[in-house]
Amino acid sequence: MTKREAAIVSAYTGISLGDLNDFYKYIEKILERPVFTHELEDKSVWEDIKNKSRKDFCEIEVTEDNIREQTAQDIFSWIYKNLVNLNFITGNVEINLSALNNFAKTYGVDVFDIFKQGEKQ
Repeated sequence: MTKREAAIVSAYTGISLGDLNDFYKYIEKILERPVFTHELEDKSVWEDIKNKSRKDFCEIEVTEDNIREQTAQDIFSWIYKNLVNLNFITGNVEINLSALNNFAKTYGVDVFDIFKQGEKQ
């Protein structure tokens, strides 16, 4: 779930989810005005927030939990931590092929033979 989606769910349901600042930014955008904390005690304000967030709430896309949801930065960070060894003395980059194969099996990704070039038999 994105921060925006958490703000949308909070606005539509009235149940706080995610960062409060993101929620305030979202409701101020949909209400087209600043919103003060004391206003949230007013049921009519909540009704307005719910009505104006309904379209966004209904448009939240439900997806499968898989690697495609991760950002490129998350993926490359994981690869760097788990698959790649940089040898600063020799300047060589070593890839842990066993970990790469496990990664591929876990997410159903095909590992091309090119990744296995140079693997010691």
